[in-house]
Amino acid sequence: MTLVLGRHLLQSTLFALIVGLLALCLRRRGAATRHMMWLIAVAKFILPATLLSLLGSSLAELLPSNHISVGVPAVLSRWITFQAISKPSELTNIGGADLLILIWLPGCAVMFIVWLPRLWASLNPSGSPEGPQQDSFLRLKQRIGLRREVKLRFSDSVSEPVLAGLRKPTVMIPTGLSGRLSSAELESVILHELAHAKRRDNWTAAFAHAVTCIFWFYPLLWWIENRLHRERELACDEMVVRYGASPEDYVAGILKVCRFQL
Repeated sequence: MTLVLGRHLLQSTLFALIVGLLALCLRRRGAATRHMMWLIAVAKFILPATLLSLLGSSLAELLPSNHISVGVPAVLSRWITFQAISKPSELTNIGGADLLILIWLPGCAVMFIVWLPRLWASLNPSGSPEGPQQDSFLRLKQRIGLRREVKLRFSDSVSEPVLAGLRKPTVMIPTGLSGRLSSAELESVILHELAHAKRRDNWTAAFAHAVTCIFWFYPLLWWIENRLHRERELACDEMVVRYGASPEDYVAGILKVCRFQL
């Protein structure tokens, strides 16, 4: 199992390096292209799809020969049940695969335990209805060509504009922010979040972070996830300007959002 995992990480790393070189060559192209390339690099870490099944079959080899059940629960029972051990000396005879599982599983569990509550909170956004901005919001959706159902909410639970939710995305605007921005500035900021919805960035971001949680021990994936975030934001910035927002209004709106967070 250790050898299989090592080869898989090596292949994925080499693939990511190739993607990085291509992204460098395409630095003058749109950020959306580079974002897609880095997303493919992340997907390579869970391919081939048989990797996890190989992991499970390798774990089965850790069981005594008289065991007929396989899978993670059986392996864990071997570690916590003395009846599964024929000799007391086997307690200290932990192989490399055993040690990797003992380290990886708790780390993976911690990563998901920390992330899932935040993900659940984003799936259930709360806030007041959009109010007088409804007409402007619908007009912006039409301008960007967004047909999906996306709602606009104002809430004290966020400190900056953000797109929350997966199946039912919602643009969340901090309460009080609209009073500090001009109409054009607010529209450009909302247009940025609608660009995220059009690109389905909430889904791709969740996918990338889930892969990072699985391979939490590998620094390269953390770096790629940060790179994805940067390219994702740049791609939405480009869409805001492409769909008619004034660059001056957009920059002014971003600066006011930053001041609002202070």
